[in-house]
Amino acid sequence: MKKIIGLAAILCCLSSQALAYTFTRVGQSGPPPPFDPPPATQSIALEATGSFPGDSISIGIDPPLAVGDRVVLTLTGGATFDNTAYRLEQWQGGAGTGDLTYATLTTAAPSGATSIEFVMSESTGFAPQALADVIIFVLSGNTTAGQATNYALPQIPGVDISLQLQVFDAGNASKGTAQMLLFQSSLAPLAPVPTLAFYGMLMLAAGLAWVARRQLRS
Repeated sequence: MKKIIGLAAILCCLSSQALAYTFTRVGQSGPPPPFDPPPATQSIALEATGSFPGDSISIGIDPPLAVGDRVVLTLTGGATFDNTAYRLEQWQGGAGTGDLTYATLTTAAPSGATSIEFVMSESTGFAPQALADVIIFVLSGNTTAGQATNYALPQIPGVDISLQLQVFDAGNASKGTAQMLLFQSSLAPLAPVPTLAFYGMLMLAAGLAWVARRQLRS
């Protein structure tokens, strides 16, 4: 009985891994899924900005997206988006198609924001593919396809920057998440700064020592 339960747990885990959004890259050798790994993480020190070339950050779609779904991209570590516009481009046959009409950016001012959000719809482009059949969307840092994505970095030693994906349906229920490490710090984290409570303990200890000395003298 235990073997059956264990096998069921393994199969459940494999199933959940098979149906998952992921960060990937365009131009992979075979049709996904499985998806290729995301682009390589970049090393940073104290740079104020970082950038990934156009057609490098893509989202592998599994399960399919539906009309009204929200796709939310969030930066960690205090980083912010540094482009004034972002688009999601349809991928098909090994490359982006130039169709940017599946996703509408709803973030009014993406430059300086920690999160940007898209709402999905059917394409209004030429000879469109059904939204449910699109398996990869490519992130572009402009109103045109294939543009670099830029990021403002916090310039804090030891802080890594990740890009998180959250997908919600029209009823705000979560459909899945993904995460990739964009920038990895080559510097050691800063030493912890003593807190106010720490200083308070020092003052208390000094006060007790002073009282003890007074008692010894009396």
